[in-house]
Amino acid sequence: STDIYLPGVKFVYTESGATCSLNGIEYISGTAIQTNAYYTLILTDVCGLSKTYNFYVDGTNPTLALKDSKNGNVTNNSYTASPNVIVSSMQIGVSGGSATYTFNGLNKGPFSSSTTFKEDGVYVLTILGNNKKTVSITFNIDTTPPTLIVKDETGNLLTNGSSTNKTVEFSWEEKNCRLVVDGTEVASGNTKTYTIKKTATNKTYAIVLYDHLNNATTFTYELDTIAPTGTLKGVTNGGVTNGNVSFVWSENGATCTLNNAPYSNGNVITQEGNYTIILKDAEGNSTTYTFSIDTTPPTLVATDSTSTVISNNTKTNKDITLTWQESNCVLSINGETKNLSMKEYTIKKNSGDKTYIVRLTDKNGNFSEFTYTLDTTAPTLKVDNVTNGGYTNKNVTFSWS
Repeated sequence: STDIYLPGVKFVYTESGATCSLNGIEYISGTAIQTNAYYTLILTDVCGLSKTYNFYVDGTNPTLALKDSKNGNVTNNSYTASPNVIVSSMQIGVSGGSATYTFNGLNKGPFSSSTTFKEDGVYVLTILGNNKKTVSITFNIDTTPPTLIVKDETGNLLTNGSSTNKTVEFSWEEKNCRLVVDGTEVASGNTKTYTIKKTATNKTYAIVLYDHLNNATTFTYELDTIAPTGTLKGVTNGGVTNGNVSFVWSENGATCTLNNAPYSNGNVITQEGNYTIILKDAEGNSTTYTFSIDTTPPTLVATDSTSTVISNNTKTNKDITLTWQESNCVLSINGETKNLSMKEYTIKKNSGDKTYIVRLTDKNGNFSEFTYTLDTTAPTLKVDNVTNGGYTNKNVTFSWS
């Protein structure tokens, strides 16, 4: 093997008459050799016999410089977010030496100026020169973005791109992170939590969490605290109708119930009853609508002066009293509306013989109708061959029409 020596090495010989050459140049015994190089030394005696010595003089101090893919210098004990760290320069010595590295504590063997370091982890690169001096650089590749945990005020985890109607809490474990909300830094340093309160205004938030190397985690969510709205057709909210009703809405993802049962957009409601509609969006915001369908006409009772109930389409020669129990009804007789403060009205028998059409209408437009004929005129009797109260000896004939 070829020997290696530090600068200042000397070759000494004592044989009388011997000559010596170093790389073809005369060499004087005991002269210090200072220059780093590969040498061939030949010692020849007076008889012409010779011996050759091959060796290195190498006092080169090893050097090592690294850069990441952004052309930033990677110094000892530094961090980089670049997935590509390269050797920008290295020097071992004229006679070889060694260049080895470890990754996360494991020996990975030699490296060269063409080696690229890519994986996240801790690297230790070491060059050992032939002068027994070493140079070492420890660095950490970290391209992993920080972990951001997002929960609502009830503790439910939120996913990126989701929506909520609640206060949102952000937390992270990594030190020295920066949280940016809609372009404004809101937390940094030792702070590891941040809260966005719910408001009465819908808004989309853009969140970015940066670590100390500017690796970033992004998160967006929509705050939606405004309840969805729809439109009742055929009745007002809280109102009553005697017709059909439907309900429509346009918000995507909203669901609707009618008296706690699923309701489809625009379905027609025809049955009489009291109804509650609840329209709810995906975030749980809801709006409630109530209405009633009333198709039952009010009950109208007609009695004569003897308290006998009169049926529809009959004749009478007595006073007729109309009564009802339902409030806010309107009574009309032969098309004429009666202004009443009570739930009763009497048609006197001296009001004139004719047919009466009575209509009682409730506040929802339902009505009952009753028809009767008042006849207080006695029939005309024709008697032949005798006068009223007189005497006759003839046959008497009675006739009427």
